[in-house]
Amino acid sequence: MAAPSTTLFKKTPIRASPKIQNDENSAGAEYWKSFEFPITKKEYGPITDVQFSPTEPYQYAVTSSTRVQIYSCETNQIVKTFSKFKEVVHCSRYRRDGKLLLAGTEAGMVKVYNIENKSCLRMLRGHRSAVHGAQFLMDGYRIVTCSDDQMSLIWDLASGEKLCSFHEHKDNVRCCTVNPAATDVILTGSYDTTAKLLDVRTKSCVQTVCHGAPIEDVIMFNSGTIYMTAGGSTVRVWDALAGGKLLMELANHHKTVMSISFAKNYTQFLTAGLDRHVKVHDSSTYQVVHTMDFPAPLLSVGCSGDSLCFAAGMADGMLSVRRRTVDGHLTKQEKRSKAFQFKLAKHSFKPSKDAHVIQHERKVRLASYDSLLKGFQHSKALDAVLESKVRLVHPEVTVGIIEELIRRDTIKPAIAGRDEKSLETLLRFLAKHISNSQYTKTLVDVADVILDVYSESPDRLATLIPRLMSLSHVVNSEVKYEEQLLQLLGTMDAILSMSHNHQYSDTNNMCLLDKSSDNPDKSISIG
Repeated sequence: MAAPSTTLFKKTPIRASPKIQNDENSAGAEYWKSFEFPITKKEYGPITDVQFSPTEPYQYAVTSSTRVQIYSCETNQIVKTFSKFKEVVHCSRYRRDGKLLLAGTEAGMVKVYNIENKSCLRMLRGHRSAVHGAQFLMDGYRIVTCSDDQMSLIWDLASGEKLCSFHEHKDNVRCCTVNPAATDVILTGSYDTTAKLLDVRTKSCVQTVCHGAPIEDVIMFNSGTIYMTAGGSTVRVWDALAGGKLLMELANHHKTVMSISFAKNYTQFLTAGLDRHVKVHDSSTYQVVHTMDFPAPLLSVGCSGDSLCFAAGMADGMLSVRRRTVDGHLTKQEKRSKAFQFKLAKHSFKPSKDAHVIQHERKVRLASYDSLLKGFQHSKALDAVLESKVRLVHPEVTVGIIEELIRRDTIKPAIAGRDEKSLETLLRFLAKHISNSQYTKTLVDVADVILDVYSESPDRLATLIPRLMSLSHVVNSEVKYEEQLLQLLGTMDAILSMSHNHQYSDTNNMCLLDKSSDNPDKSISIG
């Protein structure tokens, strides 16, 4: 025998308005928040470059002072060290197969190493100043290097000979990258504030863009049509196919952006700056989805191919490494269910017909305003939703209760008999939200009720004249805005109507021309 059901009070429906999702709470932010606590390593000098291997197990090369050290992604321990340099090393780059490593030095020399046996295969001499950028071309047999001597050189890996040189820049060339979709196109960035696309086949510059500040780093999307330049406090996005058209300018750092790198298979990219921040951007919207803070200015940043390991190099010689565990792929609900290792088995037990069944009904907890409405305390219910913790954080709740009072036809008794402080709070809420199209109709009715109730006692409204004037100003501004929109709508309708008539006239003329071509003996006059 079942227990009799009790009639419950129906909660006040709150009309939830759609909200723009905060980027910091998006799935991209959750991904980067799931990384473990950073591991810090101390190097011998400022870490000018961090480069991950393109192949598994995604070891990463850290360039600092007079050495290049390769770390394991799994253990974060040093696997190999290249230290036979007499001068400072500025950059290091892997080849696509992960077997060879480039290193550019302060003296203008570029060394090519076999990572397996640490042997030096080539020593490329041709620059007169420090080499800050070096990269393997997509064919893997040619190398591009750029230097403070304002030159960019192309080398043949097999012979070690210089194939061609570019003298396009007027200041130090600080960075370079290759087009992933072409084997002969190179992008260089310089302190002369320009970035240039160089064609090795024609040995000339095919495109130039001005960043507006000395360029520290450049990267190019895998399609080869869009590239980015980093320098000053901004990152700029350019369209190569549109002749170097500026697509976007990102100004999320307040100091110089020193490094930029892709992550998560080109769907996101990282920027690191001297403001001690790493910003994670979404490649489709270019919006910041996550921010990481560091204790010192950043010079370099990199992310592994599987996006499970992230490393940032700082100016004080500290290397910060963060790794994401496999459990980081699980959602919060999956992690919560995984934590409960002991669960009760679900038995399919069915009581007999004669069994006495006692049903347990959970007590429904009502919000304070619903409890007051249940007790027909309408004025107190309105007071409850006019509290700062409700009207400032959840204005939709306040409007929902007002709509319920209007539906019950008790809005006048709820507003009548209020003191000046309560009326001021209500008028402040009206002035703030009456221009919201979702709340306008309801709040306009409330304003009419206030004027209707207190019009017989103007002394009560004497001290609230500034609030009423503010509300009047907001309403007048909104009315003028609506009038401008209506005028614009009328103009657009006229333009579209004229365009439609012109198109209809052209269609008739074409029909007449077709008829004249079918009957060449007859002359047709087109007015």
